[in-house]
Amino acid sequence: MLISIAVLTVAVVLFVLFVYNKCYTQHSKTKLYCKDNLIKNALLRITPAIKEDFVPTFWASSSFLQTWMRTLIRIIHTNELVTKRQYVEMRDDGITSLDFIYRDEVISDNETKPILVIIPSALNTHRKSYTQLCNLAISNGYRPIVFNKRGYSKTPLSHLSPLSSESDFDDTFAYISKKYPFSDLYVIAYSMEATNFVNCLYEYDPCPRILGVVCISATFGCENFTKNLSIKEPYNRLLTEKLKSIYLQHSVVKESFNYNLIQSCKAVDELQKQISKSGYKLYRPIPKTNTFFTPVLFINSVDDPVVPVQCLPYSIVSKLDNCFLLTTEKGGHCGFYEGVVPLCWAEKIALNFFEKAANNKKLFSSTMHGSRSRSATCY
Repeated sequence: MLISIAVLTVAVVLFVLFVYNKCYTQHSKTKLYCKDNLIKNALLRITPAIKEDFVPTFWASSSFLQTWMRTLIRIIHTNELVTKRQYVEMRDDGITSLDFIYRDEVISDNETKPILVIIPSALNTHRKSYTQLCNLAISNGYRPIVFNKRGYSKTPLSHLSPLSSESDFDDTFAYISKKYPFSDLYVIAYSMEATNFVNCLYEYDPCPRILGVVCISATFGCENFTKNLSIKEPYNRLLTEKLKSIYLQHSVVKESFNYNLIQSCKAVDELQKQISKSGYKLYRPIPKTNTFFTPVLFINSVDDPVVPVQCLPYSIVSKLDNCFLLTTEKGGHCGFYEGVVPLCWAEKIALNFFEKAANNKKLFSSTMHGSRSRSATCY
């Protein structure tokens, strides 16, 4: 009798949730921007998921909850994937690390399996924040690798260099290419690190085999600005404190900079100014260029509580080859969670973009890659 009542109660609750989800969930319209309408229409035709409305999780549709959902999922998630860490030495003796993610202890080293490189945001540096994406990538035949920049996720910060962000991407992708010479590469990058990686694409073109890049909630350099173009509060302060906690735990930072001045910074642009006095830069604005060698899809929400809507690069995208901007009305910052049990819609779109469009040579402008010799040391 008690079991029947319990089953009936669960059924009623699920029915109420289903009805509420169908009747009261707000649909978020999507819009795609690019330079060429013919390419835009072709992209929408072969990747219909892009033009479908994003329907945020009905109990977490606010930009605040969407933004913090990734952190919440990391805290409560119990499905631990197998991780094998590899440290990579940079050209200036600095160190980055790569977390190779597997679903079980039986590690397959298929030399031709496509690789998905995940570049975390500063707010969510730990690989557990990307467990859902790693599982989705593995299910779709990818080898997921989480890139940890200097000082992030317990990676040693032994050395700083003025161009550490871009050159580190260059050296790390050279190592991945050498380790897996027959695998195609794809990249999903988040927040400020997405903007940094776009700079790397422009300045270095790090690897000819990167067939597609998706930037989720890229900041487009707003961390360098002040007033109405700067990161919104309280996220500006939160990001600043997170960055300080990451960097100030390393002795090289304390030795290289004025500790008290760094500690007193209350905004990312203040932190940038203090660090740039010694020739270093943490983050750079989106580059001015006419084309990308690799198809790049930016996914941003208009209700992003971190990035001001004025920073969305509509005019820049309209002049760039191989560049697309997909906007939604809702989604927060690095959120875009849908379903009763939240799953990231933007990550699903990213893999769909890679599968259907990014390796479609007829769709994108072709640019020949020059051959370059690279070297990177692993240990």
